[in-house]
Amino acid sequence: MAGLGLAVLPRIIGDSEPGLRRLTGEILGRQSLSVVYRREAALASSVPIIVRFLINVMRRHFGAMPR
Repeated sequence: MAGLGLAVLPRIIGDSEPGLRRLTGEILGRQSLSVVYRREAALASSVPIIVRFLINVMRRHFGAMPR
């Protein structure tokens, strides 16, 4: 049957696809995320802005995260 399949996807991806649906409400896995940048890049004003943006996006999609 065409179009049938199962996949484990990050919620941020699966929830944004209207043709997909969740089969379980439980979290099947966790993965930590690191943002890595050069030390000298931290001097650029855009780096902290981007890091805050990423943290806010993750909080919106995944709930509370450590500060």
